[in-house]
Amino acid sequence: MEDTGRTAAGGIRRVLNVILTLVLVVMIGFVAYVTVSAARGKAVSVFGRSVLVVVTGSMEPTLRVGDYIYIEKVQPSALTEGDIIAFYSEAFDINGMLVTHRIAEVCADGTFVTRGDANPVDDSVHVRPERIVGKYVGKARFFRWAGSFGSARKLLLLLVMIPTVIAAIYEIRTIANLGAKIHEEKKAAENERERAIREAIDREKERLAREGYTGKEAPESGEGEVK
Repeated sequence: MEDTGRTAAGGIRRVLNVILTLVLVVMIGFVAYVTVSAARGKAVSVFGRSVLVVVTGSMEPTLRVGDYIYIEKVQPSALTEGDIIAFYSEAFDINGMLVTHRIAEVCADGTFVTRGDANPVDDSVHVRPERIVGKYVGKARFFRWAGSFGSARKLLLLLVMIPTVIAAIYEIRTIANLGAKIHEEKKAAENERERAIREAIDREKERLAREGYTGKEAPESGEGEVK
């Protein structure tokens, strides 16, 4: 019964380790996907927010090159002057690219005049509401750390290395548990052998007692007499 319990507990631990490994792999893969996509100028949705990376210094010192930022989708009517927004530009030289600038003016026709904090003049093309991705709500510092690995190749290498390390740790734990189990079984076998020896000795004592053996033999005739 005890062996069955240990086997069941070991099986549960193995299942939990496998689940943990899968979760970590999925998380690492997701982080790699978000980091690489953001670095390529694609907006990636994370729990209702988009993650972007700053690639120019037009918004310094508020936003610096390499910063990963959260963009939250909002109604254009809720935006006001001073808000930082991400949008797909329609300017000739950067048409279709994601830009993150501050609203300098809300126009009567519903468009927005934008400008980078570090730029001396407004952007040349007004931003139409349908081109807006969302409003800046904060920095994604974790993704900046992940992005510090510098390339998709390094991220993929990390994706392979971490599960490998986890698997190695699991194997070491398995070997350690196996060694402990062997030690316990060896100790149990020794205890069982000692118990069997004691029982054999006790049975032999009982047999001798039934036969009247006292451990002292009577002296033969003539022995022990003083002459």
